[in-house]
Amino acid sequence: MQRETVWITPPGISEKLSAWVYGDLTTKRAVIVLGHGLGLSKAHGLQFFCEAFASAGHIAVAFDYPTLGASQGQPRGQWSHVVQRRALSDVIDWAARQPWAKADQIVVWGFSFSGAHCFHRVLLALNESHLMQKAVSGLYLALWSFSTLSILRNTPAMLADLISRIAPSRVSPVYLPVCSNPRGRGILSTPDASRGFAMLVDHARDEEEHNALAAEHQRAARCAGDMIYLRASQCLDALLHSAIRAASGTKIPVLLVVADQDLSANPTLAVESVKRVQHVRMVHISGDHFDIFRPGEARDRTVRAQLEFLRQLFPCFFPNAPSSIVIDVRLRQYCRGIQTTRLDQVRPRSSFLPIRHRPAKGTSHQNIASMPNIATTYPGVPSSYNGPSIPNPDGNQAHISLYGYRPALALGLIGCITFGVLLIVHIFYMLAKRHTRVFQALIVFSCVCEVIGYAMRTYSHFSTFEIVPFIVSYCLITVSPVFLSASVYLALSRVLQYVPGAAELSPLKPRSIVTIFVGLDIATTALQSAGASLIGVAESSSQSQQGSAPLTADQANHILLAGLAAQCAAFLVYLGILTVIVRRSMLRQRQDADLPNLPKSLIVVLVSTSLLILTRTVFRTAETGEGLFSYASSHEYLFGILEYTPIVLSVAIWAAFPLWRFIEPATPSDEETLTDKHLSTLSEPKSRTSS
Repeated sequence: MQRETVWITPPGISEKLSAWVYGDLTTKRAVIVLGHGLGLSKAHGLQFFCEAFASAGHIAVAFDYPTLGASQGQPRGQWSHVVQRRALSDVIDWAARQPWAKADQIVVWGFSFSGAHCFHRVLLALNESHLMQKAVSGLYLALWSFSTLSILRNTPAMLADLISRIAPSRVSPVYLPVCSNPRGRGILSTPDASRGFAMLVDHARDEEEHNALAAEHQRAARCAGDMIYLRASQCLDALLHSAIRAASGTKIPVLLVVADQDLSANPTLAVESVKRVQHVRMVHISGDHFDIFRPGEARDRTVRAQLEFLRQLFPCFFPNAPSSIVIDVRLRQYCRGIQTTRLDQVRPRSSFLPIRHRPAKGTSHQNIASMPNIATTYPGVPSSYNGPSIPNPDGNQAHISLYGYRPALALGLIGCITFGVLLIVHIFYMLAKRHTRVFQALIVFSCVCEVIGYAMRTYSHFSTFEIVPFIVSYCLITVSPVFLSASVYLALSRVLQYVPGAAELSPLKPRSIVTIFVGLDIATTALQSAGASLIGVAESSSQSQQGSAPLTADQANHILLAGLAAQCAAFLVYLGILTVIVRRSMLRQRQDADLPNLPKSLIVVLVSTSLLILTRTVFRTAETGEGLFSYASSHEYLFGILEYTPIVLSVAIWAAFPLWRFIEPATPSDEETLTDKHLSTLSEPKSRTSS
């Protein structure tokens, strides 16, 4: 196959980009621009795809990013997502100006990290070049999966390299291998990364140009062997920019090739994001992140799918859309099992938006209407479910997200941090003030449950379909407010016991309040714990189809609903008693201001925390009553507003106005001595005066 090496000089930059051009340059043809993945050059396996596209009658342009491969730029191995996206745009603009290129048929091909650039920078470049009709905004695609241990192992090298960039004359650059074994130091430390990079390096050994430049690169990195090395500080770039913006609602067609054993990428957010792309096609292959470069069925199927996609698109398969596409060849674990379909067949809205185009001869729109929804595609999935799914979960996963959505990372982290800080405050109160130790212990236990629950939600952001984190999170966050309400019951009882004259305000004895309502709390806790646990067990059994649960998910939901309804009823009775106490206190204050009374600040604390807990309980009852995967349970913003916010505010109020401030034993004054049975209380303890 004829190949020509060219040098591209971007405007305003002295460093040149090296590129290969494949195909017949005597006539105008569609152009495919190919960029490789993280740290890779065009010599690492792109030759096969270039030859395939050229053989099909197109022109392929494969290039190296700055400081990588044969392209110029110093220091070697230092890369940036901003620089790479700009370089990709420059190559597209250069190709569109060539006499052999059809400027309205520019195709962009990206693998892995470069696939992310396709969505972000290339579409912007096309818009600036007036090759598309809409601007780009609003879509996010996730790229890499970094383990915590991998980040910790690389932290010293990243910091040292950052120092070298600040003071290059004093500190030498620090390089890390692009990949390593799972326990080694490297930017990627997954098993498929080590095998894949070794295979791609073998492909590049046949290129004399690459061998000479690889030796130069290894001298710069002060390393030996065939491993690819990059500046260590660039790990931060990949970590901080693993999500990229793309076109929300764009009419540019998109093809994604996905694999069923990808270990190097986080697929969930990317697949969720492409729902908003109008013309999207997904092709499934069996293999890992790098199998499209290995000779075999995976590579052949990938090329066939891409060539068929191009054949149907050109010259004008989508008459109402610009004739430009993005071929994103990132391999996705999330989409394993999805089979290649004809271009006139699409998944429904629950998976992908339909392709809107003029049907080819002999086809009709009935194919689109007849596509099954997720409930009929996967056994055991409720018909009301409209969230993410995977066709072939492993033993500890479900077909769907049991939350009904992908838990937000921000909410999980905020929940862990806020409840963690409040936990520390209440532990201090529990250890420092003995006479309110039981009250504080209940709040501490509630905070512990919340911290663990939100930690599991944070984990589920990265492992959305795992069953155990969902069960733990659901149980603890559901049950935690029960202990908080028990602390409120106990607080009212202690106030009635220790505030002089307060016992006369209550229709019940202080001990009776504790006995009745805490007893009801124990019963509702048992019901809610059983219901929440059985929901998780029933859903996991239904999705994994392994064994059978003792109850169905609906039956378990009814148990949880009974527990929440009982808690609501008990709390309403408690609020009635509290209302009577507050009303009598206000009447006493009006009659004689000198009589002992409840401090106003104490009344505000009791009423506000009680109403907040009731708000949360009513929401949970309504959510459970609607059923699984209803609107309330499948929209996380409602969870954040009506579950997280009331509980964290209640705990924060008791942290700002702790109970010991109101029932702290008083020191006898010069004028009066209080008995051990009666303890004084003041809204501001430090304002006590003695005559």
